Order: sequence, then C-alpha cells, then structure tokens
Amino acid sequence: MNLDDRLIRALSGDLDDLEVPPGDVRLAIMSGRRYRRRRTTTAIGIAVSLVLAVVVPWGIQRSYQPPPTAPWGEWTQIESAPLEPRVGALATWTGQEMLLWGGYSASECGYGRCADYSDRSRGVAFEPSDNSWRTLARAPFQITASQAHAQVGDTLIIRRSPSSWWSFKASADEWMALPAPPEPIASAQVSVRGSAMYVVGRGLYDRVNVFDTRTDTWATLPLSPHLPRLGGRRLVATDHGILAFGRVFRSPLQSVNPVLEAEFFDGSSWTRLAEPVTSKGRCCWGWTGERLLIPEEASKLTSELEELAIPVKVMPASPRPTFNAWYPDARDGDLIVANGFVYDDATAEWAPISPPPKTLLPDGGAGVWVDQQLYVIEGANLAATDVPARETSRVWVYSALDD
Repeated sequence: MNLDDRLIRALSGDLDDLEVPPGDVRLAIMSGRRYRRRRTTTAIGIAVSLVLAVVVPWGIQRSYQPPPTAPWGEWTQIESAPLEPRVGALATWTGQEMLLWGGYSASECGYGRCADYSDRSRGVAFEPSDNSWRTLARAPFQITASQAHAQVGDTLIIRRSPSSWWSFKASADEWMALPAPPEPIASAQVSVRGSAMYVVGRGLYDRVNVFDTRTDTWATLPLSPHLPRLGGRRLVATDHGILAFGRVFRSPLQSVNPVLEAEFFDGSSWTRLAEPVTSKGRCCWGWTGERLLIPEEASKLTSELEELAIPVKVMPASPRPTFNAWYPDARDGDLIVANGFVYDDATAEWAPISPPPKTLLPDGGAGVWVDQQLYVIEGANLAATDVPARETSRVWVYSALDD
C-alpha cells in the first residue's frame, strides 16, 4: 500500500461553514512601507507566500548602490506581460506555461497604498516554447498573491475564503468551484506532493486537509495527539509523509523568541521529534523530490529524520541581505532564491544575484522558477513621490551561465 492509499484511509472530518474575508496584500505592502520608513538603510521584501510558494516580494532602499556581481547567471528581457503593471500579482508555473493572475493595478497604487477598486480578476499565460502570451478566462473573484494557493500540474487551486476554494485548469482555460473543505481553513499554509495539496490553518486545533486533484475531493488527516500543540504550522510534503513544524510556547519568555518543534505523519500516525529548533530555522525547508532540505539552524534534527527513513541534506544558512536591491523570493525543489542570493544545491553554496539592468527596483512584483530559469515580472515603485507610482510590466529571465 503506497503513501497515498495510507493517507486516504487515515482521513476523516466534519463539514462546517464559516465565511471570513481572505487576506489583503495591501496591508502587507503598507506594513512594509512603514517599516522601511523606520529603517531607511535596510532593504525589506514584502513576504506573502507559504513554505513552497512562488510569489516574489520586493524591497526598496532610498539610496541605491550596485550589489556584487552574480556569478551564477545572467538576465535577459522578454516580451512584457500584456497586463498593466501589477502590485501583488500571483505567478505560477504549470509545467508548460507561466500564469500571472490578479494583483492591484500599479496605476492605483502610490505612497505604499493601493485603491480598493482595482480589478484583480484578469490573468495571462506565457509559453516559453514559442515566446507568446495569451489572455486567460477572467477569474470569478479577485486574486492577489496573499491568497493561499497551490499549482498542482495543470491545475491552480486557490482559496477565496475559508470555506470557498476554486480551481483553474490552464489547458481548458476554465474555472470551477470546488467542494467545501471538511473544515474552514483560515490563514492557510500549503504544500504539494504529486497530485495532492496539503493545507493547514494556523490554529492549534486545525487539522491538515488534503485535496486530491485526480478526484476533486477533500479529506482530513487525524489531529496530532502530542502536547503542547504547534501554532502557526508550516507543512512540507515528502514522498515519505508530511512534516509539520510550528511554534511552541513552554514559558512566558518564549512568547518573545519562541522555539519551533516538528512532527511527522507517516500515513497512519504522528511522531513528535524530540529536538527543538530556534525560530530562525523557519527558512528554506523543502522537498526536492529526492531529499529533504533543512536549514543549518535545524541540523540537530538530522538523526531523528534519518531514523524515519527520510533522506536529509543540511543547507548553509541563508545569507542576510548585504545590498539594497530588490529581492526575489521563490523556490522549486532545490532551486531557491532568497535575500538577494541563489542557492546552488550542487555546491551547497549561496551566490549573490544582481538585479536586471535598468530595473526600477519595484515593489510588489512577481516571479517563479520556470524550467531551471527564474522569471521575474516587475511591478511599481511605491516609494515614488508621484501618483500614480512609477510602474513597469517588463519581464526578465535569470538563467544559469554555461560552464
């Protein structure tokens, strides 16, 4: 019996309804702008994604200095996206096309804010094989990068509200409302393996829900019996089971600097790992298809994970930002870009990534890995003093240099 079969047999849940408005990317943008006003010498990105999410926030510093040369790759410009410049758009990769959805019109954004009346239902697709764009069927609701989502092959699954999820099949250019999940899922964290999306809310008693794109059905994993419960969990779906890690508050002091603990579901039961991890260990967990990548701060979990028959590789710590360029933040298996650096899994090293030539260093752009290349769609410069904000819909591709 394979893992999928064991997971399905372990699933149970009760139907519930609760409608709560989804997250608002404007709040993230405004919060980032307030932080940058306090820290004008620090470049900060607007983080809006889940563990295996692909949305790209950007950071701005008022005085720009060129970053180090990026030895890993080089930039080329392709045809601009046939959408007006976007802030907080959603970019995904189907395996054949890059999809770009929603976001606020940059012409309606300025001074770190975006207007409520932006039309965020439009989408376009780019096919690298023939270097062409096409217009997609409008979404039946507004879309921004802050909404929980997963690209499972040809199918985009996206959360409209805790009890309302939709799918878009790119090959059919068709939207479809999905059955309501077994329980409302708010502030969702998502991971994908095979044909399944695994999603969990941030609550202590939220269970892991599973959506199978082959049957368009939901199921629910049993609640972990281990105490104390984990808060703000993130998921990593592997070929061996589901790894969940989150905050544990064992003392009042840990409310300031909480530790992380992890547990593993093997298809039948949860196992709590004994070793805690500092809160700095939240970055860069992921499944490559062959092994689990874990950050250096979580290296003491290696022996326990290997005892569970999970192959593990410890990554060096992600470098802190050292220059004031914009920072794409995206990953696909062992392809990772964060904090202005690209991770090379072959050498287990981080290399600096320079911005494209003549970039406007915009906020709220989007990006995604496409067949070993990083595609970046620029957005708008929300630090501009003029309204509308300085904007662009240029598209750049970052490719590895030939050896």
